[in-house]
Amino acid sequence: MTESTAIEPQKSTTASTSLSTVPALFANRLKTTPDKTALKHKVDGKWVDVTWADYGVAVLEIAHGLRCLGVQPGDRVGVHSNTCIAWVMADIGIMSARAITVPVYPTCTAEDTTFILSHADVKVYFAETLADVEKIRSSPEVFPPNVPAILFTGEPSSDLDHSFESLRALGRKAMERSDVDLFQEAIRDLSADDVATIVFTSGTTGKPKGACLTHGNLTGECEGLAEVLEFTPDDMTLSFLPLAHIFARMIHILGIERGYTTAYAEHVNKVIENIGEIEPTFMASVPRVFEKIYAKIKGTLTKAPPLRRYLAESALEMGERMYLDKLAGKSPGLLDACLHPLAESIVLEKMRQKIFGRRMRYLVSGGAPMPVGIASFFQGMGVDILEGYGLTETTAATHVNRRDDIRVGFVGKAIKGVQTRIAPDGEIQVRGSVIMKGYYKNDEANEAAFANGWFCTGDIGEITDDDWLKITDRKKELIVTSAGKNIAPQKIEGILKTTALVSQAMVYGDKKNYLVSLISINADEVRAELKRRGQTAPEGPLSESPEVLAILESAVEEKNKHLARYETVKKIVLTDTELTPENGYLTPTLKLKRREIIKTFGEQLDKLYEDDRAGKD
Repeated sequence: MTESTAIEPQKSTTASTSLSTVPALFANRLKTTPDKTALKHKVDGKWVDVTWADYGVAVLEIAHGLRCLGVQPGDRVGVHSNTCIAWVMADIGIMSARAITVPVYPTCTAEDTTFILSHADVKVYFAETLADVEKIRSSPEVFPPNVPAILFTGEPSSDLDHSFESLRALGRKAMERSDVDLFQEAIRDLSADDVATIVFTSGTTGKPKGACLTHGNLTGECEGLAEVLEFTPDDMTLSFLPLAHIFARMIHILGIERGYTTAYAEHVNKVIENIGEIEPTFMASVPRVFEKIYAKIKGTLTKAPPLRRYLAESALEMGERMYLDKLAGKSPGLLDACLHPLAESIVLEKMRQKIFGRRMRYLVSGGAPMPVGIASFFQGMGVDILEGYGLTETTAATHVNRRDDIRVGFVGKAIKGVQTRIAPDGEIQVRGSVIMKGYYKNDEANEAAFANGWFCTGDIGEITDDDWLKITDRKKELIVTSAGKNIAPQKIEGILKTTALVSQAMVYGDKKNYLVSLISINADEVRAELKRRGQTAPEGPLSESPEVLAILESAVEEKNKHLARYETVKKIVLTDTELTPENGYLTPTLKLKRREIIKTFGEQLDKLYEDDRAGKD
């Protein structure tokens, strides 16, 4: 096996110190910088600051309130909401009560939401609105309807439930009656090996798997990232990714450890506007957002006067050319070397400030592979994007680029406490302080996930002689969209095939910004449907008929109603070809041979993305 030699097997030193748990980090931050701004959010159109001291009060009230609701150490507490400051307050409050946070994506279907909450045996859960609670309680046979809910917004409709403010009021009263210090209890009784959160990720069977991440995993990730990246208490970041995503969550927990300010965007569609308002010093995102910014820049340039457009495009091309020359170890051309300082002062600096503000030092990209063309574009503009690599099961990043050494196309070197090797079949395997404890109540998945103590990532890659990791392929059949969503295609394909019009379906969209599908037509059923509609079947191939395409698009749209928004199929390609073992498109056990199908139909599928590069969410 090929193995990274620069990093010796080790445990994070954080895990052996008194700051080895999240409540310990938080209590230490309250003592260190109580009056500095911890959080920012918009209220009635104005940015409002929340100090660390105020944040600490909220966390203690939540922790005591949860105790009043019967939450005991080790109990699981769900959080089902969009990103907001109440989310992170609840998260730290849960951990400070020595309970375990179980996040749920706000876009999850009712089926997946109830499965996660039921499988995790949650004692109580936070929800954004009453509608979310009603969605959860729509399946009483899956998840008990008598589990209390706490609403971040609005008032509850049942005596069983509480508002966020009433929970805090309950906690305040409990604190007045008792001198119990939950922070000190948590620091004394929690250990690095205790589970802090169970984060569910899509499995190939379609059922989510719960990765058990310990306090040592979270603090170890903090230590590894803090050593590689530059953070100070004077930094500010803008958060907008779903906090159910471990990548977004770690950026916040790292802020507790480092003391910087986390501002929360009004909405993902307001990110660019909010950047201009608060001017963050760094920002973490998935590639999808960088693709949107790229598309906006390109769109703006097409509307600019000819001379301004020419100067901007020339400056950008020059910057990208010089960066690629530097990456290849070559000196820039004489003309570029002479003109670049002028392009920087007249065009590039102003462009950076207009988009990212005056204080942005660097960006971090994770959750999905960054397209090389997008990365080199921003590097040429003078914006450092540090791409990293990791999974939910590895507490986000195991590898990341360094500010003084950024290589487009690579995901960087391993962070402290992580060891990497390449298995004989090319799979990337990792071990160390950030690797999960295991999947919750899923022995079968645990057996498949580990090989002699090494976590099997399911990705194929290469390690250079100087320990840089490059992802070359995916071993697992999971699709990772450019927005960082992990999607099990088998689940979606199974739903599409529930219509008789579809013989076989293959979902496509790895590294793309939305999903499309190849549909193998059930010819007999399609002809019967045309007859029912009073339409004549075409003489030629059914797949070339606009009427047939419209029928299949309508059928797919109906099936999309059973999927989360990010799982829906936006466009389709039709084929009359039956997918069979005999023609090489299915295995003997009737599983799709995706690579063979893509060899034949990949060009047609890729054309579905040409009409709009930015695409749909």
